[in-house]
Amino acid sequence: MLVIPDAQCQAILTDLLTTTGPFNTIKVHLFQNNNTPTRQSVLSDFTEATFDGYTAIAPAGGVVAEDPVLGPFIQWPLAPFLSGGTITTPNTIYGYYVTDSGSATLYWAELFASPVNVATPLFPVPVLPTFGLVTQPPA
Repeated sequence: MLVIPDAQCQAILTDLLTTTGPFNTIKVHLFQNNNTPTRQSVLSDFTEATFDGYTAIAPAGGVVAEDPVLGPFIQWPLAPFLSGGTITTPNTIYGYYVTDSGSATLYWAELFASPVNVATPLFPVPVLPTFGLVTQPPA
């Protein structure tokens, strides 16, 4: 079983956030198809949201933090998706996925615990993008 000490996980995650690291500029997208992400997921598995007012978000300022059970992780500021003032194209949102800044490479995806129905004006869909390294089951 692969085990990476927490200090090295923190170093790896910090490297991902450097100015030349792939997570320096990410883009967070919402998906509207009922798709459960897997290790084999590819970008084309996800149908991007189309509700009025939607646009993918490029959060800045990811920081490395520590969970006492799961270990180190990166967390970005809350990505506050908000529907437009008028809704002509409602969506059911099943989760979010994260890509590079050009939306060409899928980095990871997460299914929401419950789908979110975006059908009313100015409806918020908050997403807290998080990425971690788990090298062994929690003790």
